[in-house]
Formats: sequence, C-alpha cells, structure tokens
Amino acid sequence: FHVLEDAQLDTVLGQVIARDGDVGPFADVNYASLRLFARPFGKPTSHAVLLEEEASTSVFVVNETTGVITTVASLNREVYSQYWLEVEARDGGVPSLNSLPINVTILVDNVDEGPVFLFGSPTDVNYTFSLQERAAINTLVGNVMAVDQDTFETVPGAVYRITESLSTDSLEDLPFVLGQSNGEL
Repeated sequence: FHVLEDAQLDTVLGQVIARDGDVGPFADVNYASLRLFARPFGKPTSHAVLLEEEASTSVFVVNETTGVITTVASLNREVYSQYWLEVEARDGGVPSLNSLPINVTILVDNVDEGPVFLFGSPTDVNYTFSLQERAAINTLVGNVMAVDQDTFETVPGAVYRITESLSTDSLEDLPFVLGQSNGEL
C-alpha cells in the first residue's frame, strides 16, 4: 500500500482478505496485527527496526472483522519511509485456528515542503544583524540560510532575494546587497 506522509488520521490504506473453507461460525474470519516493523529514512531495508509487538499498533490499525487497514497516527517519511505490518487471520472455531502471518508493506510517499529560513533558535522569526556605523563598503553583515523542511539540509540552488523593505519604497535604494546564491548580506 502507499500513503502520503500528510494523510489524515483514519485514512484507509487497503484491506486484507482471508477465506475459511469451514461452514457456520467456524468460517467467520477475524484479523489481528501482530508486529510492526519500520525502515528509517535513508537506511537500507536491512536496518528495519521492530516498533511494536502487540495486537494493535499505535500507527496503523487492522479492523478485526473487515481487514481494513487505517492510519491512527501522523506519519513522517523523513523518520520512517516504509513499514511492514504483520497480520494474521483467525477463524471462529473453538479453539480458533490461525493463518500464517502475512507482511503488509506500507510505503510512505513524500509531500515536498518548501524551504524555511534557519534562525538562531526555534523562537526566532527574524534575522538580526549589527553593523558599526562607519563600516567599509562590502563589509559582510551576516548570512541568511534556507533549509529543506524534510531533511534540514541546505537547499541546493536556492535563490535569495530581498522582497520588501520597511525603510524605503524602492529596493534599489537599500544600502545592502544580498548574495543571490549564498545568502550573504
């Protein structure tokens, strides 16, 4: 199954279906999740980790009677890009018989977010630079930097520009120049 990382809670991913050849209540099939594995973003499948080992997980749920699999938590592809949900079917017999578990693969698709500016602390929303009054022309005042929201790596090919000024009506009248490719002010 595929799911976008920004999927709403209770998003239906798909359904597992099992049949039992018995008749009557012995033919009733119920489903249960057994274990949940995940592959961390950027790691090979061999680095998969066991997240949960119980009848229901905190990420996905398998409806006991229909086999429909839904999300019950927010997903983030940059944390886990792939999941394997181990599911088994049980018949209505007493005692019940179980199927061999199947592994349901769930791929988390990326939702590309735009770049964000990297500030000194999470509470900062503006860059603040200080400059001596008689600083020489072409003195480096500071740097601004944009990062990818998904990876927090610098954005290759980012173009920096000043779009508004509070001190002048024309951007050409600013006493500063912003490096378009490096964010140097």
